[in-house]
Amino acid sequence: MAGKSHGGVEYERGTAGVILSPRRRISRDSIRPDYVRGAEVAIKKALADAKKNVRGFKPEQVVGIGVDTTGSTPLPVDQNGQPLAFNKKFSKNPAAMAWCGKTTRALPRPPKSPRWQEAAPTISRQMCGIYSSEWFFSKNSALPANHTEVFDAASSWVELADYVPAALTGTESPDKLTVGVCAAGHKAMFNKNWGGYPDAEFLLQLDPKTR
Repeated sequence: MAGKSHGGVEYERGTAGVILSPRRRISRDSIRPDYVRGAEVAIKKALADAKKNVRGFKPEQVVGIGVDTTGSTPLPVDQNGQPLAFNKKFSKNPAAMAWCGKTTRALPRPPKSPRWQEAAPTISRQMCGIYSSEWFFSKNSALPANHTEVFDAASSWVELADYVPAALTGTESPDKLTVGVCAAGHKAMFNKNWGGYPDAEFLLQLDPKTR
């Protein structure tokens, strides 16, 4: 939705839509107003354009909306699946926003462990045995040491690629949220051989405060 081409919408906050933190090489996007307003304005523009150019078009004829996001771009959410950035307390806190896909904060790889080695063949096929500092757990593991308030308030993290469809369909609540297999498997290391996502024992090796 960023950019001016094809009826797009310019993000309002940050530098060219990106909220920068140069010292730590972290970039983030604002959920509100940028993502929410961007979606609303872009969809309305698309519907108006279709009505103008397609004879007899009616909005109820739309059967789907395509969504494209950068990955891994996780965002911290509360117990209801709402981004913490929606809370007035965190609305201007970059740590509570969406951590952009190409953020290159120098974080260590997850440590080797018996569980990691056990799943290595499957993980190797998916990501060549490497876990990037740009991915899901690398980003949210930066919170305990640097952003305690946001860490304590976050109930979970959701990939932007999963949050946008959920927001458009009103299914953000954890009991309704559907996550994509690509981000879950590749970025969040979901694997049926592990029983799903990495367990607490593994995550505690990333940081003792990780929950």
